[in-house]
Amino acid sequence: MPARSKDQLRRDLKALRHSLGDRRFFLARLATWRLMPVIPFEKFPSVAIFWSIADEIDTEPLRLILAALDIEIGLPRIVEKGEPLIFHRWQPADELVGGPLGVQEPSASALSFSPDVIIVPLLGFDNDGYRLGYGGGFYDRTLRLLRQGPRHPLSIGFAFDCQRLDRVPRESQDEPVDFVVTDAQIYRCSS
Repeated sequence: MPARSKDQLRRDLKALRHSLGDRRFFLARLATWRLMPVIPFEKFPSVAIFWSIADEIDTEPLRLILAALDIEIGLPRIVEKGEPLIFHRWQPADELVGGPLGVQEPSASALSFSPDVIIVPLLGFDNDGYRLGYGGGFYDRTLRLLRQGPRHPLSIGFAFDCQRLDRVPRESQDEPVDFVVTDAQIYRCSS
């Protein structure tokens, strides 16, 4: 059987995620519960988190818990195609603007910051921490840039367990994450 292309995998994984229906909300809460011990709160980290779109795992419960714990939260902003993301501070009362891909993001005037932990979206992942994203490469460029600096942020993929693949097709620019946390398991990645 021939390997599926990245585009076909994306279509299949979106359909699989959509098929979860209303169970997505319950599974997102389970995944949030599993994620909490992975974040090194004793170091008072700043956490960058994505704003969920479509059928992605819901990050609202995690955002609300982090805000209640007075953890510094940031959201990504797309500056330009082909460029890394910029993270901006965010609090629950802050207004967001529609970004270029339809994702809610902070305005350019919001304070930027460098996160200690980055919660990363994905369509698929494997046990080595490679992820299949939406094809823009924003998180790969961002992780690569941040890993070249003095601080190495902890990167955590956040998804439903049904999104796990045996092996994600890889290219030279792909950056693995350190962990993937799902509703069923914490995967410490071996890359």
